[in-house]
Amino acid sequence: MKNADVVIIGAGVIGCSVAWYLALANLRVIVLDKQQPGQEASSAAAGMLSPQSDTDTPDDFFRFCLSSRELYPDFVVRLSEDSGIDVEYRTEGTIVAAFTEEESLILEKRARWQRASGLKIEYLTGEQARKLSPSLSKNIRSALYVPGDHQVDNRKLTKAVTTAAHRRGAETQHGKSVQEILTSGNRATGVRVFGETINAGTIIIAAGSWSGLIGAPYCPPVEPVRGQMLALNSVSDNLRYVFHTPRAYIVPRRDGRIIIGSTTERVGFDKSNTAAGIKGLLSGAIEAIPALESLPINEIWAGLRPGTPDGLPLLGPARSSGMENLIFATGHYRNGILLTPITAKVISNMILGQPVPESLKPYAPDRFKKPIDCLIKD
Repeated sequence: MKNADVVIIGAGVIGCSVAWYLALANLRVIVLDKQQPGQEASSAAAGMLSPQSDTDTPDDFFRFCLSSRELYPDFVVRLSEDSGIDVEYRTEGTIVAAFTEEESLILEKRARWQRASGLKIEYLTGEQARKLSPSLSKNIRSALYVPGDHQVDNRKLTKAVTTAAHRRGAETQHGKSVQEILTSGNRATGVRVFGETINAGTIIIAAGSWSGLIGAPYCPPVEPVRGQMLALNSVSDNLRYVFHTPRAYIVPRRDGRIIIGSTTERVGFDKSNTAAGIKGLLSGAIEAIPALESLPINEIWAGLRPGTPDGLPLLGPARSSGMENLIFATGHYRNGILLTPITAKVISNMILGQPVPESLKPYAPDRFKKPIDCLIKD
């Protein structure tokens, strides 16, 4: 039998970043995962920090995403100090391209309301966009330049938060599925893993697309959403910016890889790549940057994003279960990397007894009346 202040189920970037913050506060933390840390959505992402680039509504979630983006500069400095890993935080900005008049009008409207909100964004003609990045297609009609939308190498970020958590004293146990969450009255008291009991004052479910399979007293409405992706190899460093197009995004890495994504498919726990999916991504990327067609393929993969019915994350306790010490940090869908700093901050503050801000109310896990079937199997 083991004892911990906090047990975290899920060793992705969200679970390990929360573990790091709690370990910094001298809590005894155990992180459990059935796989090696970060092997699912965290490693499959592209690392874009781009709330402005693809948002057309200035709603509360947009502001929540901006708040997390603003935390990133300090977050990566502290993370580098604790882990010794450079997560390649790049600040060149993002270019959003339009090919048609209709797409151009959408970008023009987006630029107008974002400037009115005090955000930095530039509306460019196609010619101006090509001066900024000469590799862009001559068919691009207009573009946005978003200097504040940045990127990190998500695989290095995942390794860094895992390392930082370990160095601060958190323990990670991989290859172990949680068999049962133990309860007594209105409290979660621990977990059972392969016959071993781990007692805990707080339990956090951060298992991404698998969060609904844990067998918690409240079943979170999380389902997997497949995203197919690929990487090309480049010998030059001609591409500096992250690129959003109507049919693909393109993310250049310092090591020469060019990440291209992503599909959005609700196909259960199937992580297969398909000919149609990869063909569509390549076509969309080459349409924007024709020179990509001559580059060799480095890697093809797919990840499962944890989606929710309204596309918003699940953050905090499910109060309908009556268990204030059973906390959810899941359902981040396409924004897991972007929302890592703010999730680590608000969840750790919650556990450390600090007041829960009003801004978290839209992300209450039990805001749905009918959670998905918890008996679905992967």
